[in-house]
Amino acid sequence: MNNIEPFLNVKTIGVTMLGKKILLNVSKDMDKDSLFEAFSKLKIMIANYYFTQLIIDDMVMLLFEQNLQESKLYKFNTKKNFRQLQSSIRKKIKVIRQDFVVADYYEELSSQIWDDVNKDIESVRKKIYSIIEEECGDCKIAKTYSYLIMVANMIYLAHDTYLSILETTKNDKGVDFSNVIEHISIGASYNFVSQWCRDFIRDYEKIDEKINNDEAIQKSMDRVSDNIIDYKKLDERQKNAYNEICDGKKVKCGNINDK
Repeated sequence: MNNIEPFLNVKTIGVTMLGKKILLNVSKDMDKDSLFEAFSKLKIMIANYYFTQLIIDDMVMLLFEQNLQESKLYKFNTKKNFRQLQSSIRKKIKVIRQDFVVADYYEELSSQIWDDVNKDIESVRKKIYSIIEEECGDCKIAKTYSYLIMVANMIYLAHDTYLSILETTKNDKGVDFSNVIEHISIGASYNFVSQWCRDFIRDYEKIDEKINNDEAIQKSMDRVSDNIIDYKKLDERQKNAYNEICDGKKVKCGNINDK
């Protein structure tokens, strides 16, 4: 009986979202107005946290690209893999911008977040570099390895953010939007970069185990993650981003709270 009860409180409704006809399982007392209100809140979280984190991932990838070029490794399969991964991230950014009508303001918000976290990201990468150097002994390739692992870590964080937003909405609003927004998931990028690390990095499993067991690195990554999605800083970052956009366009934008 206990296994049946949860299903008694669920109903299936058909709606059109993002140009697609979708069947959704929702709580029995939810009407379509409440459903679309929940979806609107999910879109705000996607813009504030997931979209901005993908922009930051792209910035970290640019640092990795610079290292590959400086190391004379930006060629053959390495170049192909880099471009494929970069393209997958940028396509998701483009799709979110189009489907969720993400304003230019959110890219400026990403810059505000980047200013807060880039030093911590570099600090983590240097810690990773030290571990790799101990294992590999080749400083040149160790630095490249550290950039790839840092890219992977940031993609993992973004993927976790995506899943967390879905879970939060499901728990708070009683509706699972995963089949509505699955096209913006970077799950494939997550799998791709994981395999690339295994194929490209010598003794990767041993290095990965040492990194995962390094308390200082894990605390630093937690600090990066917490700083990116810092709810207390969000309001200030939003205002700064909004003001930057207004100043750049030399127009009167009014009050951000009116938007």
